[in-house]
Amino acid sequence: MGKDKEKTMYIGNVTKRLRKAKGMSQEKLALDSGLDRSFYGEIERNEKTPSLDTTFRIAWGLGMEPEELVKEIKESIAPYDLFGDGNGDK
Repeated sequence: MGKDKEKTMYIGNVTKRLRKAKGMSQEKLALDSGLDRSFYGEIERNEKTPSLDTTFRIAWGLGMEPEELVKEIKESIAPYDLFGDGNGDK
C-alpha cells in the first residue's frame, strides 16, 4: 500500500472513531457537516480523500475546531512514521 493511501486511511479512521465516540450516525455527521451521507461514508471507508474544506466541515460537524481534528489525525499517524524519515511526528 502506498504512503498516500496509508495517510488517507487515518483520516477516515479518525473521523469514524470520533463520530462513534460522540454517538453520531454517519447520516447525522454528514448532515451537520453539509455533506452527502454517501460521500462521507466513502471518506470513512478510505475510498475518498477529503479536501481541506471538507476536513474543516467534518471537524465543525463533530463540534470541534479544525486544528483539533488535524491534531487527532497527526497523532494517529505519528507512531507509524509514514514519512519514512524516522521522525513520525512531522
